[in-house]
Amino acid sequence: MNVHANYINGEWMQAAGAAPDVNPSNLSDIVGEYARADGAQVRAAIAAARSAFAPWSRGNIQNRSDILDRIGNEILAGKEELGTLLAREEGKTRPEGIGEAARAGQHRRHVDRGRGLPDAALLVDERDFSHLPFSMRSRKPPTSA
Repeated sequence: MNVHANYINGEWMQAAGAAPDVNPSNLSDIVGEYARADGAQVRAAIAAARSAFAPWSRGNIQNRSDILDRIGNEILAGKEELGTLLAREEGKTRPEGIGEAARAGQHRRHVDRGRGLPDAALLVDERDFSHLPFSMRSRKPPTSA
């Protein structure tokens, strides 16, 4: 079985060890083999994330929003495939997996909430989801004085 590598600082990196991801609903179903990062790879990933944070956080807010929108759209476009994989990996039902993938694709709108971006008005009020176990919480927009 092919071992899936770790993506660190723009490169796929193999690790000394790997572990199988087993479907908890069907123990004979091996979803995949995944590289297990050692301490050096963990430190490299943390360093890469830290070095990427400053330029990202100082970047143009519309550009960041556009990037997140493209990511969300890709997730939504592949929600059936991703949801099926989530169902195998986590032992949940396929509809639950697809719903989780769809929520992940839509999450960027919650991240942008109240920051004055063009689609901020498209948000669904979080109170609509308060009764559900996957209720999304987000920072409230500042109130005007």
